[in-house]
Amino acid sequence: MAELRNGILGELTGKIGNKVIRKVNGKIVASERPATYKKTKSKKAKTVRGRFAVTVDLAKYINSIPDLREVWSCADVKGTSPYHKAIKVNSYLTGNDSPSLNNIITPFGIYLKTRSISLENKNLILQFENIEEAALQNNFSSFSLHALLSFQEPITKSDKKYKLSNISFNGQSISSLSEVSISLPLDKAALALIKKYKSLILYTAIVFNPPVPKQFFWTSTVTVQINLGKI
Repeated sequence: MAELRNGILGELTGKIGNKVIRKVNGKIVASERPATYKKTKSKKAKTVRGRFAVTVDLAKYINSIPDLREVWSCADVKGTSPYHKAIKVNSYLTGNDSPSLNNIITPFGIYLKTRSISLENKNLILQFENIEEAALQNNFSSFSLHALLSFQEPITKSDKKYKLSNISFNGQSISSLSEVSISLPLDKAALALIKKYKSLILYTAIVFNPPVPKQFFWTSTVTVQINLGKI
């Protein structure tokens, strides 16, 4: 787009058709726009593009889960949408070609202490202890647990370097959060991916829903890597 600046008629700058008009050393210069733009083929540029693509993919998946989308919407992070907030925070945490142990599915929140996380008999077993008293003090009416699974290290080179899946669990108020154990059955898609990948990165977080609408709060993300070769 071209625009006028300064003076009665102004100075024409910007794009007109296949021309680019700009001011150079006090003179208005018009040049041809290139028909195509070449991507930088340097190793560093490829790494940056790959990391960004993974971050976008992860942010899209996070935002496809309603509770997590609402969490990012409420998060004190600069961004025009929950999707862009998730990208901004995760952009420096993602691996070169797949999600890493540093990525998160929720912004910083209540500390969630984990006793153990394991895969047993086609079930994901999560045991938590000593969730901060803030959860009880806020008199939450219900909660949802979200486990986002990133299957990595494909056995066959033709498969994608990682594949995302998700398991969610909705529960009612808990009288005591000193020790909580939840068993989540894996669906057919997740069970099929176990046979195709060597490892799994699990991102877990809990969202609490107080009686007052849209005033819920959440835990920070707990991340763990599981070797699927032993399953």
